[in-house]
Amino acid sequence: FQHGYEAQVVITYSDADVAAALEGATATEADLTVRRWGLTFENEEDGSVGAWTGNGISHIQVDTENNTLSFRVSDLSSTYYDVEKRGGITGVGNVFQLFVPQDSAPVFFASVWPNSPYVSDWWTDADPQFVVYLKDPGGEGIDPDDVELLIDDQIWASWLDGAGDAEFVRGNGKATLEYANEYETIMAVTYFHSNFARDWLSDGAHTLTVRYKNWSGEWLDGEQVFNVDQKSPYIEFDGGWVDNPNLINIRGYMNPANDSLHVALYDGGTGVLFKHDHKWYLPDNDCDNVIDADELQFDPMPIYDTSDYGTCWHQVDWGVKYDLWLVDMPEPQEDDQNDIDEIEERTLIHPGTADELAPWVTPRLENYNPATDTLHVPIPVLGGGLIGDGDILEIVWYAQKQIEANNDGPGEYCYTDSVVVNGTTYYVWDTECQYDHYSQEMHVYQMGIMDWAGNTGSRYVEQRFIVDMSAPNCQILSPTSTVDPEGDLQIHAVITDEGAGIDDSAISIRVVDPEGEVVEVQELEVNDGVITGHVHGPLTRGEYSVSITAHDRLGNKCNVTKTVKAESAVLAMTEAYAYPNPVNPAEANAKIHFSLSKAADVTVKVYDFGGQYVTTLASKQHFDSTDGGVIE
Repeated sequence: FQHGYEAQVVITYSDADVAAALEGATATEADLTVRRWGLTFENEEDGSVGAWTGNGISHIQVDTENNTLSFRVSDLSSTYYDVEKRGGITGVGNVFQLFVPQDSAPVFFASVWPNSPYVSDWWTDADPQFVVYLKDPGGEGIDPDDVELLIDDQIWASWLDGAGDAEFVRGNGKATLEYANEYETIMAVTYFHSNFARDWLSDGAHTLTVRYKNWSGEWLDGEQVFNVDQKSPYIEFDGGWVDNPNLINIRGYMNPANDSLHVALYDGGTGVLFKHDHKWYLPDNDCDNVIDADELQFDPMPIYDTSDYGTCWHQVDWGVKYDLWLVDMPEPQEDDQNDIDEIEERTLIHPGTADELAPWVTPRLENYNPATDTLHVPIPVLGGGLIGDGDILEIVWYAQKQIEANNDGPGEYCYTDSVVVNGTTYYVWDTECQYDHYSQEMHVYQMGIMDWAGNTGSRYVEQRFIVDMSAPNCQILSPTSTVDPEGDLQIHAVITDEGAGIDDSAISIRVVDPEGEVVEVQELEVNDGVITGHVHGPLTRGEYSVSITAHDRLGNKCNVTKTVKAESAVLAMTEAYAYPNPVNPAEANAKIHFSLSKAADVTVKVYDFGGQYVTTLASKQHFDSTDGGVIE
């Protein structure tokens, strides 16, 4: 055995013992393996520690028919004696024992990054990172000179000369192979796919294969199907406002007093990156604390790695965010500044965060399924009194932005003058130097709403809305203050609105007659804010009320009521007589009866048969238009 020959050992086992050992395990009898008791590392007491190890064991074969397990061993020398740690086994020499493996798979696919918490299978981006563990279930060990990583049957990384960095990797990818335990029976493969555009994996399903040789020369492998998501999320403003085809560069009207804006977010792959629960980091290549375009090419990492990417890092907070801006468009336009942004200034009213919105999202994030669900997000438009009727609001959705303070250009006439004081030269700005003193900062939007694979479309999504908090204008043109009781009560009203527009379905009209009864309006028509109809005559003499209520498309409401009298246009008195006539005042009172065609103030004077004035019974007493008036 000292000259290259390996001993073959055969162990015979009983069915009962193996059945007891396999109880509750996923492995089968064919998966049995063997370990030897040997020295592994030193301790502080006597300089050595024993353990069950697979070192030197190869060519394991299980014969389930004859209940035997055979193997070869390269080194039979062992002098360790420890009754307690060997479970009561005594004697000096080589001790072997059968084991049931906890995991019979030769390749364990541990993780992929980036990934999504909302999908159960593997979804990632076009240049993913994989962590894979290799373990020979037979305990023979892994040959680090023969390990390969393939995607869709194409080799992307291979090891030909032991553990460490791969000897071959496509593009600018990186792959390492390391021992993952102290017994060197498990190895870890860490693979970073090339982020060259030519190497990006296409959208859809792919197969990751990792294969290796064990020390007996047998190839073992494992496969993992994963999906690449290369499609950016879909975002749309879908509620809380009304449009107007006549508007240019404005989405529509909204009323923050009555409603909130609503946005729909959809991504059928990894799902919308609404918020992440842990810190994420990006390498800061130039250590300037500014996230540059090249740094945005990296996938964020849950921990920062100073060994490969330097010591400077950004902590990023990606997810759904929005800015609510108040657009200031003064009249006349102020064009006296250095930069074009002064023509149209903005005031940031509110920067919204994902945690602010999450409680109101439907469906709730914990129930979110990207394949079937669209996230509906309400946006509270609150300005603390800053927002007024007719203002222009701008909503910007994004995931990452950079704020640059006082960045408005170089200014004008900014030359330097030199002043020498006690032999020292000082440089100062020329007195004619003029800067834009009104600008405060510039917000540069860098990335729009993302999915969990890092896909993003436009750098931001922006829409503008005009605030409409004014009620429509309601006018009753007909009837006038007086109508002929012999005819119809004609109704003609006009509703106008200079903002969101009239909601014809939310217009109501009510007519009440002199007796307090609601009268039906005949042939009522409502068309583009114009109301026409009538009440059939003849009309009851007296006072009618006509009331109209109208809403615009944002719920702003107007009410108007008009009082109308049903009476003749010309004043006439008919059926005037006294009864009894003549009358003896000592015996009874006379009643004077008359009818008026319209309301009037009546004066009644009494004269005797000689034409002499006797008395005044009524002086400018008001009578409505009635069928009869009586003075006693």
